[in-house]
Amino acid sequence: MKELISIVVPVYNAERTLERCLDSVLSQTHENIEIICVVDGSQDGSADILHRYADADPRVKVIEQEGSGPATARNAGLDAASGDYIGFVDADDHVATAMFETLLSAMDGVELANCGRTSFYEDGTEKAIAPGLSGTYEASDASALGGLIAGAPDFIWDKLFDAGIIREEEIRFPDGRVYGEDTVFLVKYLSHVSKAAFIDAPLYHYNAHSEGSITNTISDRWYDIFENLKDIIYYFRERYDDADFTAIKPYLEELCIRYYDRRANAMIRHEGRGFQIRYVKYSFEFLTLNFPDWKERMRNMPGVAFPKVKTSLFLMRLYILAPGSLKSRYAERLAN
Repeated sequence: MKELISIVVPVYNAERTLERCLDSVLSQTHENIEIICVVDGSQDGSADILHRYADADPRVKVIEQEGSGPATARNAGLDAASGDYIGFVDADDHVATAMFETLLSAMDGVELANCGRTSFYEDGTEKAIAPGLSGTYEASDASALGGLIAGAPDFIWDKLFDAGIIREEEIRFPDGRVYGEDTVFLVKYLSHVSKAAFIDAPLYHYNAHSEGSITNTISDRWYDIFENLKDIIYYFRERYDDADFTAIKPYLEELCIRYYDRRANAMIRHEGRGFQIRYVKYSFEFLTLNFPDWKERMRNMPGVAFPKVKTSLFLMRLYILAPGSLKSRYAERLAN
């Protein structure tokens, strides 16, 4: 029999998109799958939809728990998974029919397979995005592993994982955290990968206008990101000697800078100026403590818009306090 793939789907108030998601997963050309749906405190009709699907197809398994966040929900899914491989799909997204067959075919002699994605937006537009790496990538030493961490998209849902590595290394999501928790799982997993396969085809369809998306909400849970980054840095400090940690540290620095950059870009969408100023100040303190040269590094990183503003606490305060009309011009330039 073909290898069993366990697909973990955390579900929270997803009744509007859940059927589309489940239909796409159940239609996979690789049929030997189990779909582990973890209802995480939903207040809508999501559980009823899932039980209806489970009654119709034994491959659908439903777990219900009190709302604890996506990290805890995914951990519950991992505990219940019996597959040879693990995949993740979010309940507001959907996947191409051949996604998991394609990823499984690529798992020949590698420990990770990663496909491209299509982001779709509220106005009906779509954008296909390929992974940052292509072909087969070998993580032959600490520096090459750093390149894998920096180059692989920091999502879990466009990938297929070897369940044996997850179980043997006890790789988990940080319970109770909401933002950036998937990066902890991914980076820890990547530290045990010697080869990874990257496929350009956009097989995962990502809902870029989800109400729960980090780019569309602002709260104190943004600080979860720093706790997750601390976990990652500590994980490598504990497991690598000084020479290897020095080799991988620039890639960890890039990972941390890009998280700050994304949050700085997202501030265009939000009010709460006092929170934003405090958050930026904390970001500066965190980056300076762990990477003293981060400002110079950020100013020279490709893809960072307006790095001189983002590396100046004074200019970031001015930007946050600026009228909405000026921010709109900033947003236009950022989009171009």
